[in-house]
Amino acid sequence: MTDIRNLIALCREEAPYDFLGGRDIDIVYNKITSLSDILQYRSEGKLLGFVSFYTNDTSLDFSFVNMLCVAPEGRRSGIGKLLMTWCGEAAATKGFKELRLEVHTENYVARDLWKRMGFEDISDATAASKYMRKPLQTSIRAR
Repeated sequence: MTDIRNLIALCREEAPYDFLGGRDIDIVYNKITSLSDILQYRSEGKLLGFVSFYTNDTSLDFSFVNMLCVAPEGRRSGIGKLLMTWCGEAAATKGFKELRLEVHTENYVARDLWKRMGFEDISDATAASKYMRKPLQTSIRAR
């Protein structure tokens, strides 16, 4: 799991905005590794990306994606889209009807990816971020 922490640190260093929202990296890392489902993309043993998302509150009809990180050498290669596809499939299998996430308004690359994948804006989360959602395919939902 230290690969995940290292990738979070790398993504934080390269982001043109406060990637962790002012939170300490170890607190974020401990939270996602203890409370989230995590899907990883590896090539030749090297972690090139991961997505973490909550599926622990089954009283909700949505799963919340709390982080997607892709290493610089894996960007613009489809890894982020693949991870999000896997995430949607995993959440749907557990009975969730949609994925939700929060995206920084200045993260144009991510916002473009979310829009191309069918996510739509719901509302402002903060002055600098938006909530987005995407319905999941009913054919693979468990509930």
